[in-house]
Amino acid sequence: MFLTPLDFTGKYELSQGMYNTGPLLEYIEKYEKRYLLDLLGAELYKLLALDSLGPAAPTEQRFLVIFNSLLYDYGVNVYESGGIKEMLKGFIYFEFLRDTISQATISGNVRPVGENSAENSTLYSTIWVRYNEGVKSYQAIQKYIFLNPENYDYTTFNGKFKQLNYWL
Repeated sequence: MFLTPLDFTGKYELSQGMYNTGPLLEYIEKYEKRYLLDLLGAELYKLLALDSLGPAAPTEQRFLVIFNSLLYDYGVNVYESGGIKEMLKGFIYFEFLRDTISQATISGNVRPVGENSAENSTLYSTIWVRYNEGVKSYQAIQKYIFLNPENYDYTTFNGKFKQLNYWL
């Protein structure tokens, strides 16, 4: 795992206390692997996981180049990625907040309400902005892999395309 609950600070800050740090860790464990599998495909994901045991960054150059920030031109487009950790933070932030907007109780699905606050609709919240930022990094990483299959031995790449949510 690359992320821990402590990584969710700044623009990815999530309220963390004794009741939701455990669930956040569960989200990290579940969605980090899922998004990396989508990004790279099964074979390349396995190689990345073997190269980076624990929260440490990978050591192989082919993984370091996509793990860290990327900025490059291709044609008339500029591609930018904040790196794999930044991408994952955007996706996990999205998944966590999307699911915690309501809670399942014995009375059914309920919306928690604070005494001194009112919730926004998810359409007006930052979760979609963070998701789209994750997608932009995701796309920049995949484009880099696609453009450099032999340079860094990305020949086992089999990632899935992910699209921005433009309807917002």
